[in-house]
Amino acid sequence: MLYNSMGGKNSFIILLLIAASATITYCIESFQSSGNRQPASIPRVFDVSELSGSALEVASQKALLNGVQSIEAKENFGLTLGHFMTKGLDGRTDLVCRVYDRVRLTFQAEGMAVSGDRPSLTIEAPCKASANINQMETIWIPVTKIQEESPGDFELKYIQPTEMTLKFNAIPGAWPQYWVLSSLRVYNREDGRGIDLDARTIYQLSAHPISMRW
Repeated sequence: MLYNSMGGKNSFIILLLIAASATITYCIESFQSSGNRQPASIPRVFDVSELSGSALEVASQKALLNGVQSIEAKENFGLTLGHFMTKGLDGRTDLVCRVYDRVRLTFQAEGMAVSGDRPSLTIEAPCKASANINQMETIWIPVTKIQEESPGDFELKYIQPTEMTLKFNAIPGAWPQYWVLSSLRVYNREDGRGIDLDARTIYQLSAHPISMRW
């Protein structure tokens, strides 16, 4: 009886040791594998800073239009551009809105012309990152306030909902209703350097025309 009791205890202890060893091994492997994963709460930032020359230019143009959003609100039209990491003026990696401080958007009216010139609207606004690091702050165009003005060629400045300057050119006797983005520039006011997209580039890189309807 004594032999059987001792043998049973030894077998039980051996089983416990095997189970403990397996548990420890599993925990170590799980910890090691989790160490190679980035937490889901940290967003992945689009980064073109390792590129140079024409490759940097093209990647930056694509990044600006990456996930571009047009938002039609009750009184305003919003446009959200992509935000990303780029090569700073000193060659170091930095956020695009820290390298360039201004955004210039030019829209042209479709289906009309004044003395051969298409009506245009040029918007100057600050370049700012939003809470989503991969997007700029939405640029809100106060459509209702603009339409309260008599149509013509002039300049308007607004502080709300977005600080901006608007310049109108070749505007006919009635406000155009349909506008298409024809150029985009993100630039630094101090030295003029920036990222430029003309109508052809915008057409090639965007899935559909970037437009607004008043």
